[in-house]
Amino acid sequence: MCVKVAISGLLEKYKPSEEELAYIHPDRLAELLYSIQHAPGLCVREIGKSLAGRPIYAVDVGVGKQHVVCVAGAHADEPIGTVTVLELIRLLASDLGKKIINYWSFHFIPQLDPDGAILNWHWMKRSFTFKNLSFFSYRSNDPAKDIEHGIPLSNKQVPFPEVQAFIDYTNSISKIDYYVTLHTTHVGGGATFLLCSKKKSTESALVKMLGEKCLQQRLPLWDLDLHEHHGIKRLAPGFHTPPLVQDLQDAFSGQNDILQKIRMTTYQYATDVLGVQAAVIAELPSILIPEMNNTEETCISLKDFKLEYIRRSKKILKNMEQEWGALACFSCTRSNEKWIQYYSMLFKIESKKIIVSELNLHRFSDQRAREAEVHELALDHDESEYKIALMGFRRLLGVNGHTANQLRLQYRKQFENAFQLYENRRSYSIVSRLTQVQIQMEIILAGTHLLTKTEYPSNFELMS
Repeated sequence: MCVKVAISGLLEKYKPSEEELAYIHPDRLAELLYSIQHAPGLCVREIGKSLAGRPIYAVDVGVGKQHVVCVAGAHADEPIGTVTVLELIRLLASDLGKKIINYWSFHFIPQLDPDGAILNWHWMKRSFTFKNLSFFSYRSNDPAKDIEHGIPLSNKQVPFPEVQAFIDYTNSISKIDYYVTLHTTHVGGGATFLLCSKKKSTESALVKMLGEKCLQQRLPLWDLDLHEHHGIKRLAPGFHTPPLVQDLQDAFSGQNDILQKIRMTTYQYATDVLGVQAAVIAELPSILIPEMNNTEETCISLKDFKLEYIRRSKKILKNMEQEWGALACFSCTRSNEKWIQYYSMLFKIESKKIIVSELNLHRFSDQRAREAEVHELALDHDESEYKIALMGFRRLLGVNGHTANQLRLQYRKQFENAFQLYENRRSYSIVSRLTQVQIQMEIILAGTHLLTKTEYPSNFELMS
């Protein structure tokens, strides 16, 4: 029996309830990992500490000569990968997986950013809703603090401790065959994958296999047209090449403040430094909006569309900055400090995006806008209304006094009303955690389907 059939059988027997797939608090992770029964090659160890001093764990399982590395939780607000990794470790360590781990070794970092998970526990512990996610989620938007994109390019860029833990751990593994980093788009038109592969045949096989797995789970592939933004190239619906350091440096040539912050991603480190044969960056939605995947062309010139996008973006940014400026008289507190930094950076990022859009207008003269893009632009106003209200609420967190309290209540009410209006104009569905976990497991195990060098015995079976 080939390994592909064996692994398919393994996952067919995996059917937990949605309740069993709760998000994992960092303080519980060690307990859950150490509770997994013994299996060949199973080792749980601390590989470093986060910026706030929380332990970062890695798990090795298997005694095979080929190696899969998977990283989850590199972005603060994307916790489903941690759930997937924990569940897959349990499966591989069980009787169902013991034949597979004789031929492959798996190496997991279940939660690379435990500090970020703590900051997002406000929505992770609640029922998953679009509104809870929008209201409570947090992720630093400073490019220099992005752990997934945090591998230093020179001695002048000091790695964050989470990044150093990743580097030290992956460097300690003998030749890695397959690398996966698990992410979530949250709101999107379907699944998106970024692929790096040394062989075109492996790339094509990954496109076919992962596409089939998504369709089996009734999750569409998000056919984004990124117009080769930052060097990204479309391979197939839902599949692209990733942006690389060289592409970003070319895109921001002459903008030294941005160039100094550009670092290498973990997946480019895996392919360029560690020599991985194939790498997958998985982006699955937790909220599916069909209109965002409407690829039909309109009669609107893409250049004209981009001009309107720029005009509206400038107006929204101006409104946000004016609202923010009106709150400058209120004090900085422990509760709003991170949001003051967040929005200060946001204004810079949005301003840069507008400049880049203006510089790239010439590229779109002969193209047409898609229905998905027009739909998004039509909802920009509603989205900006609730985001501005949320910005004001966050700015006043922890600020005492009658005026601050009244304004905070006013902003909260404005958020509720504006978000309700936005939701009423959206058609969306929640992608279950089970669907996300099952697809992510398939992504991790895909490399064992495609990159197997070992000759499997004719009596190879899933069950003993």
